[in-house]
Amino acid sequence: MLHYFLAQPSYGSGIIFELRKNLFSLESQVHLFYANVTNNFEIYPMKLNESARFSSRCKFSYCSLSNFAASLVDYLENDVEKNCQL
Repeated sequence: MLHYFLAQPSYGSGIIFELRKNLFSLESQVHLFYANVTNNFEIYPMKLNESARFSSRCKFSYCSLSNFAASLVDYLENDVEKNCQL
């Protein structure tokens, strides 16, 4: 586990989602980075294969877009019309 997960995030920190296309396989890949603006704007790559949420589907520090979405299916809304009614 990397050190930026051990404490509460500082004010102004954030997560950067980067979508890249592999030029050989033409597969879309998700890369995540943690940005800490209170520490000289340092940006740390987040290794998805070391995360409990993503390790079963992501074999590298990045993840294919389809596997990334499949790993988050429990958190994604599936009936927006019904749940966003007024």
